[in-house]
Amino acid sequence: MDIIPEKMQNTIFKERKAQIIAKVGDSNLELFKTSIWDETLYQAWSRIAHCLIPRIGRIEAGLKQLCNLCAADELILFEKSTFLEISHIEAKAYKDPHRFEKISNVIKQFKLCLFSTNYQFSEMTVKNSRFRMYLIDFTRSTYLMVVLSNNDVEEEALKLNISIVKPYYDKMIAASITKPIGD
Repeated sequence: MDIIPEKMQNTIFKERKAQIIAKVGDSNLELFKTSIWDETLYQAWSRIAHCLIPRIGRIEAGLKQLCNLCAADELILFEKSTFLEISHIEAKAYKDPHRFEKISNVIKQFKLCLFSTNYQFSEMTVKNSRFRMYLIDFTRSTYLMVVLSNNDVEEEALKLNISIVKPYYDKMIAASITKPIGD
């Protein structure tokens, strides 16, 4: 959309969408109006990554249970190499719809800083008076971010719960990528 004048973007997007639907039909078709200058490209790639994972509903159901078990405000599953948001579960509503891209950019910059040291992080914790955030190396292909505002939740209990479910998720995610969808 970067090469189309802003006042014409919606009209041209609707026209192109209609042309595509006329050719291929409307079978769960999702189109994205993206720009390299804002968060739309990140959102589109995250949505595509989300859609490519078979049985994502099963993974998300488990994340919802984990979110409740840990009394977390939110769980976010990021793809490990690109840091695209694969899925998120919210127990508490957040106002910033671009927070995943912002978090991803911060973590990618941090990883770049570590690159020259040959250090690979497996966990990160951020704490302040309002919340705690834990970024944990979750499976072979994902990181899990846990956001908590409940100070009654013990850090060790949280980490124990996550370590218990890690092998299950590693197998489930690996199986969902390597097995046919019909299985």
